[in-house]
Amino acid sequence: MAVRKEVTPETTNTATKPATTKPPATKTYQPSDMIMCRSVTHGELIFLGKKSGLQYSWSNIGDETPVEYQDLQAAYSIKSRFLTDPLFVIEDDALVKKWGNMLQPVYDSLESGDAEQLLHLPPDTLRTALTTASNGMKKSVMSLAAEKIINNELDSLSRIRVIDDVLGTELIKMIAL
Repeated sequence: MAVRKEVTPETTNTATKPATTKPPATKTYQPSDMIMCRSVTHGELIFLGKKSGLQYSWSNIGDETPVEYQDLQAAYSIKSRFLTDPLFVIEDDALVKKWGNMLQPVYDSLESGDAEQLLHLPPDTLRTALTTASNGMKKSVMSLAAEKIINNELDSLSRIRVIDDVLGTELIKMIAL
């Protein structure tokens, strides 16, 4: 005769551990890591690395040159005008985010266009754009305007007067009347 055995489900007492989420790892940089930087300055730009002693150069606006992290860090620690005007921008998003307290407001104020585009704006719009432009952009506009006047490529007296008025230059004197 078959004996019927009653089976009861076993219950195990397992506590579920709450899922732990690790904060995203921040990128770490070595002193010799090369960080791509882009010039926002019209004309030649030279940056001397305080830590490495290397000389970094850009031929013109838009050119890119790798710069050692230790040199960028030294410039950041003294709030160098190369970063605060800015004369060049760091192309590494993680580093920009890391130094966001200083860089982000400066980068947010950068114009989407360049000095060439600003010189084609109507005089009233140019005045507004120059008033709110970063120091680096103002210097680029001054240099480019002077170059264009010499080459007879900028002959709008109203634009030149706006540049003189807003930036305190005397470009109008460069025009051969």
